[in-house]
Amino acid sequence: MEQSEQGSENPRQRTVTPLPKIQVFIVILMQLTEPISATVIFPFINQLVLSTGVTNGDEKKSGYYAGIIESVFFFSESLTTMLWGHASDRYGRRTILLLGPLGLAVVTSLFGLSSKYWTLILFRSLQGVFNGNLGVSKTVIAELSDATNMATAFSFTSVMWQVGVTIGTSLGGILSDPAEHWPKSTLGKAPLLRSHPYLLPCLATGFISFNIFIVAFIGLKEVNFLVTSAAENTSASYDSVTRPFTRPRSTSEDTLVAIEDFQTKNADLQRTITFRTLLTSEDVLRPLSSLALLSFLETSISVLIPITYTTSIVNGGLGLTAMQLGTLLSIGGAAGLIFSAIGVPPLIRYFGVWKMHFAGMSALIVGFSSIMMACLTAKRAGYADKTTWIFVAIQYASYIILPLGFTTSQMFVVNGAPSRDALGTTNGMVQSARTLARTVAPVCVMSLFSISKEYNIVHGQLSYVVCLLITICGLRNILKLPRELNRL
Repeated sequence: MEQSEQGSENPRQRTVTPLPKIQVFIVILMQLTEPISATVIFPFINQLVLSTGVTNGDEKKSGYYAGIIESVFFFSESLTTMLWGHASDRYGRRTILLLGPLGLAVVTSLFGLSSKYWTLILFRSLQGVFNGNLGVSKTVIAELSDATNMATAFSFTSVMWQVGVTIGTSLGGILSDPAEHWPKSTLGKAPLLRSHPYLLPCLATGFISFNIFIVAFIGLKEVNFLVTSAAENTSASYDSVTRPFTRPRSTSEDTLVAIEDFQTKNADLQRTITFRTLLTSEDVLRPLSSLALLSFLETSISVLIPITYTTSIVNGGLGLTAMQLGTLLSIGGAAGLIFSAIGVPPLIRYFGVWKMHFAGMSALIVGFSSIMMACLTAKRAGYADKTTWIFVAIQYASYIILPLGFTTSQMFVVNGAPSRDALGTTNGMVQSARTLARTVAPVCVMSLFSISKEYNIVHGQLSYVVCLLITICGLRNILKLPRELNRL
């Protein structure tokens, strides 16, 4: 009886396996390149577009051309993530991961040197290509973790995204056009920076990417067991840190299992898992669609907040200044970082993956509803009154909970992969779906925002109503996900 009770011990009560800290740190650090390179252009993109002459001086058209530049980043990233993931399954994780920050260091600097619109499109697309290998980093995290510590490992990805966005927008705002901001300084007088006013933040971004490449080149080890030699496989210790999906074993058990794995590995590799196999697997498609919807909605609320809060109260906004908005975003970002770092892992371990995934998606209903109510109360009062700020606080509190959804959705993806051999390809598909959603979301919701304001559809709140309906669809999809992750 006692032995039976021990064997049925709740997985959440198992001892947490220590993560290989250095390797996880390097992989998480490499994920910092995507949000920095994605957001560094946001503060100055309109002025940069105007400087190319593509709008013929018409400032009203700059938003259209700026939107294209912002979208091609995620579009090209979505087209290449599956290819990077498949390549990592064949040639190893380390090689593919190293190409990302090195390529970014070059093309981001070239973006800052561009003075023609077509070259901006070209180098922005290449930035997306070199960010396309970040799906591989999630595969590496899965291979370095197990069921007891995977929530902790993946929670850092949300932290890195928030840190990167903060760094990227800060670099873009502070370092752009030094000739205007610091005309008497050395940077302000530099001829190259005067002729290319937005080169400096791009160089800073490239410098960060190159230093991350150096750190990874020195410290990152190959973790994909598919590309190791026979001798390494038979002598390595396959414990729960390096081999997720397995329980901890003794040294003798490890040796026997490693030999057995190696003997069957060649036969396993003959059964190549194709994209078609993954696309017809419900275990893959459901978490994939959940993550895509979550990415679409998260991107939607991220682009709607700035335009809504800075729109005049008469036109259905809150009438905030840029500085007021920046203060709100900074406070919200800091709170989100703290929650992602210390709140997400214990909540997932205590309540379970499925419940926290549902909570993360549900937070969007609160978020979109709160924005609508904040705008309606401000318009009724003629200013942002106390009630308005209460709804703003509720909206930001719900926004902070979003990392729960992303962390748990990645765990569902790992659980749904048909085998370890397919982790790279599966995560490549996930990254493609996520970046494609980020490409489509701004165009869709911003168009709905403009149409609803112009024609007063649903009191100018059409974009939020549509997002609420999409959120409900996302919750229905989560109801069909497994309550327990039986492969972790």
